[in-house]
Amino acid sequence: MKRHRSTASPWNPFTQRSRGTCRRGESELRHIATQFGTMYGSFIRSGDPGSAWPRFDADDGAIMWLGHTVEPKEHLLDKEWNTFVRADVENVNLLEKRLALNCRASLNVRSRAFAEAFTNR
Repeated sequence: MKRHRSTASPWNPFTQRSRGTCRRGESELRHIATQFGTMYGSFIRSGDPGSAWPRFDADDGAIMWLGHTVEPKEHLLDKEWNTFVRADVENVNLLEKRLALNCRASLNVRSRAFAEAFTNR
């Protein structure tokens, strides 16, 4: 059975074919990009992105959300942060070390399995 392949792009708001039907998506994207660009440009020039982007405070955990809106959201990454806390990962260096050890262990297991598969033939 022959399957039909759609020629439609998954990125319709950004294709020439859809320009007439996706003006709202383009204008929304342009608006968000402008907001972020203004804040980032201010940060580059002065070290301060402006009042719309507050300084990080560990108590409320507010980080900048870049989605349909550009706004600070509190406790957005609490679930992820708690994962690191439960795993007793206190800094990036420790995280990198643990990830490297896990990768090496996984590669060792795979290489042993590969070697066994060829020696048992």
